[in-house]
Amino acid sequence: MRRMRTLTLSVWMLIMLVILGLNAHARAQAAQQPAQPQAGPRVPPGRESVQERMERLSKELDLNQEQREKIRPLIEEQVKQLRELRENTNLTPEQRREKARAIMKETHERIAAVLNSEQKEKLRQHMEQMRAQRAAEHKEPPTKQ
Repeated sequence: MRRMRTLTLSVWMLIMLVILGLNAHARAQAAQQPAQPQAGPRVPPGRESVQERMERLSKELDLNQEQREKIRPLIEEQVKQLRELRENTNLTPEQRREKARAIMKETHERIAAVLNSEQKEKLRQHMEQMRAQRAAEHKEPPTKQ
């Protein structure tokens, strides 16, 4: 009887050691792998910080240092203008949208002036893709009848 208890206890201890060992191994594996980016809400391009937008544009358009130095102030100015526009309570929502579109168009044109022809084409394709994505996001689902 006593031998049976000892054997049962030994088996349980062995099981616990195996579980602890597997847990430690899994933790070591997880520590060696790079962290996966958090899947959170996607930040619309217009709501990115200046730094985030510069990083995205630099990557997408393969900007050189001189281009980055010329484009950063353009983006900073756009952010400032859009902030002031949001704070302006004297405008109707439609007037605010129209002014925002004008600000974004002007910034886009000024950025395009800094780019070479290949980069301009990449930017044009990116803008078309963003318009299509926005249109798809705002499209109402079909109603059931």
